Amino acid sequence: MTWHRINLNKIEKTLQKCFFIHYKIIFIHNKTILELLLIKLEFIMKNMFISLIACLGFSFSVIASDFTLQQDSFNSKDFSNIQNSMDEQNPNNISNFLVHNKRGGDLFQGRYGNRR
Repeated sequence: MTWHRINLNKIEKTLQKCFFIHYKIIFIHNKTILELLLIKLEFIMKNMFISLIACLGFSFSVIASDFTLQQDSFNSKDFSNIQNSMDEQNPNNISNFLVHNKRGGDLFQGRYGNRR
């Protein structure tokens, strides 16, 4: 048995223990099934790594853009105007309801009558 063959047997046993792979080493054009499997595994790992980097980059860009939009909306001078226009568009908004409930008393009683 050559040194190359002994190393392949060790690698095969390690793979069988780790991944529960059961196969026989067959020589095909001076390449074993094990070598072909390792080449395929390396290709899959490269693709997975590239996909992982792409997904992480996309998620970081989404988080950064969301954070930037939040900062812009709170730092703008027109934020109160935006809030007022939203209140005018929706008369049932809770802020309108609380502003128009000047009589006090029941929380559900206001300008629009009893809301129970």
